[in-house]
Amino acid sequence: MNVLGKMAENATEKTFSVNGKQFTNNSNYPHELALMFAYYSSLYDGKKTTATNLSVSDLLSPMRKLLYKITNPPENEQILDVSVIAKSSIGTCLHECMEQTLDHVGGYTQEKRSQVIIDGVTVSGKFDIVYNGEVKDMKNISGFAFNLLKKEQETFQGGLSMEEMYEQFPNYFKFAAQMSLYKYLNKDLITKPYGTIIFNLTSVGFDGTVPYQEMRFPLFPDEMVHEFIVNKIKIIKQHLAENTKPWCSDNERGARPPAYKLTRVGKGGVWRTVAGSKFDNYTEFREFCSQKAKAGDMEDITDAVYKLCEYCSFNNICDQK
Repeated sequence: MNVLGKMAENATEKTFSVNGKQFTNNSNYPHELALMFAYYSSLYDGKKTTATNLSVSDLLSPMRKLLYKITNPPENEQILDVSVIAKSSIGTCLHECMEQTLDHVGGYTQEKRSQVIIDGVTVSGKFDIVYNGEVKDMKNISGFAFNLLKKEQETFQGGLSMEEMYEQFPNYFKFAAQMSLYKYLNKDLITKPYGTIIFNLTSVGFDGTVPYQEMRFPLFPDEMVHEFIVNKIKIIKQHLAENTKPWCSDNERGARPPAYKLTRVGKGGVWRTVAGSKFDNYTEFREFCSQKAKAGDMEDITDAVYKLCEYCSFNNICDQK
């Protein structure tokens, strides 16, 4: 009996085991969908992250998060509920269907894992597609994140180092850098100086945009990528030796600044925002209030939000949060 058949035969209403990984269905997803999500989530074949084994994704993670991942590995394999991996599993399922189609078309190199050893550390990665020398990857992304990415693309002028681009264009950087690392690992196969991301927008209809988009990114030169990896490994080793962890930046935490506005009772007794009173700077907001506020006005203040911290696997032990 094949893997899927054994999984379906042994599955209880709440628990699944496939390819040695455990899943639960505590959210009561339809049984057939729960089986599909668990199966496709189990297909990842990369090795666990350690001080001497890093993936392409690891090198592009916030340093603090990566150090937690190295120094605090789970004692046992984490049991995931299918609700947690549903979106990523749909993306994997979509990619598997695309891969089967392209196998029939021919001319595509798919799902090749490559590695290099630098200063005693193995760095590995597996691209999705290479066609005619161009690397392509499929990604799930929200409509909101896709809009942020398009804004960065419109203002990006080039000529920056990888570190500078990481700080100034963090969303654009991660896609360009990931494909650049794949090129570095596959110099003979990936020959084009650009790569393409095929996006699956997980929130469709947000502005009428087609749910599947693609965007081309210029790739960094191999020499620059090599220097980036060497420096990254050096910093990782230094932090591990000194048992330190740098703070995540606001960009790495997905920071949304605090919001300040003034509200006032208008006609019909309805509270409305005072025109021109919206600020993300407290000093400017206070100055506006001192000049424009009237008796009875109410200040509406929303604290800063760090969205990526909410999804971080280590937010239960991170003292920055």
